[in-house]
Amino acid sequence: MFSVEEIVKATGARLICGRVDLKLKAVSIDSRKAQDGRLFVAIKGSRFDGHSFIPEAIKKGARAVVLSYIPKHRSYLARCQRVSVIKVKDTKKALGDLAAFHRRRFNIPVIAVTGSNGKTTTKEMLAWILQAKFNTLKNKGTENNDIGLSLNLLRLSHKCRAAILELGTNHFGEIAYLGNILRPNIVIINNIGPAHLEFFRDLNGVLKEKMSLLKYLSFPRIAILNNDDAQLKGLNRRQAGFTPPFLLTERHFEAERAGLIINFGLRGPCDYFGSYLRYRDENTEFRIHNQKIHLSNPSLGNVYNALAAIAASRILGFDYLTIKRRLESFTFPPRRLQIVKKKNLIVIDDTYNANPESLDHALDVLERMRPKGRRIFILGDMLELGDSAVYFHRHIAKRISRICDAFISVGPMSFITSLELIKQGLDGGAVFYCSDSKEARKILFKKLQPRSSDLVLIKGSRAMKMEEVLR
Repeated sequence: MFSVEEIVKATGARLICGRVDLKLKAVSIDSRKAQDGRLFVAIKGSRFDGHSFIPEAIKKGARAVVLSYIPKHRSYLARCQRVSVIKVKDTKKALGDLAAFHRRRFNIPVIAVTGSNGKTTTKEMLAWILQAKFNTLKNKGTENNDIGLSLNLLRLSHKCRAAILELGTNHFGEIAYLGNILRPNIVIINNIGPAHLEFFRDLNGVLKEKMSLLKYLSFPRIAILNNDDAQLKGLNRRQAGFTPPFLLTERHFEAERAGLIINFGLRGPCDYFGSYLRYRDENTEFRIHNQKIHLSNPSLGNVYNALAAIAASRILGFDYLTIKRRLESFTFPPRRLQIVKKKNLIVIDDTYNANPESLDHALDVLERMRPKGRRIFILGDMLELGDSAVYFHRHIAKRISRICDAFISVGPMSFITSLELIKQGLDGGAVFYCSDSKEARKILFKKLQPRSSDLVLIKGSRAMKMEEVLR
């Protein structure tokens, strides 16, 4: 995979000892998996410092180590004839540098997916379509930060004919850093919503962060944008940082600076236009190019995710019939508006994460479904909203009061929603407050005592551990 010489060159490192011509099979940051002649990169995180596990990695079979300092325990240096020791300033950055070096070895379509909501589902949908014809690399789960992206990109092999990777962010500059590593040919931006406002301040900040990815597009530089999104709607090439394709001289065409915007949506004229939207029980249907596509999920958001996947797969040469068949056999990722049955209850499990836009989608589903019994909503705090947190938790109460018969809040921000619900006229005896999801489970089953005719929606930010309600 890499020689020590290539690692030193890619990371700007210094070889302390060992062979420069040593060949390494793979890269690992987990000392338990550093076997079979791998390179071990000692990452220092908030909970663990990989430098402490260097001896274990070498014992397991690592043939080279990337580190940023020499630990006090130096016994492994005595084995330098067998192990190459490579010193860098920042091991996490070195991992990204290696991933960037590796990516540039491949001339295949590389697609980046980002947005406030739906990244993982869009990535999984598109990968499922492409895998009908060729080997496709994708992130494992939601590994979309600097470490996750780098490790996934390092799995790229000559068997792959395409790569689809989602990029996440909650601080300014992260998307640009990931984009510089990945250098995608196609970028999908699903939406710009009020997520991570604690760090991005407002929607303009979110837009600026997501759009920074376009600067790192590689030829042919295609951006696929949601035309129904208020922030992305009508975005022109110059606003996106693209320049028209033109001849700089008679001999030189500035192809790398050209760029193409392709948009998708349901509400207006766009390149990939979905129409005849229908909700049927727990499913969704829409039409595109004379094909009726059936999705086994009740969320409107997933129609937009499908449209983005359709646009990208069409660019890569897939016909509509193949796309239809693949989307209709697609299994949605768990805990994202998933309809499940627990203890004879129908539950809308949306416990993966939460922000104001995804909460609206969840309430859409709850309102559309018409149980014979009560609609019960368990809401955990929406986190990382900064100064806007109180506004969003209070603002949503008016809609909840129209839809729900009972409400359980988990956390101090959702408590604000509880108070506002009582002001809106929801029966105080049907409004409950608790501090964690385990307590919410007790309230649900001991106080509300739901029946099989009731419908329960559970939602909250990842750190609230709302999935505990269902255990």
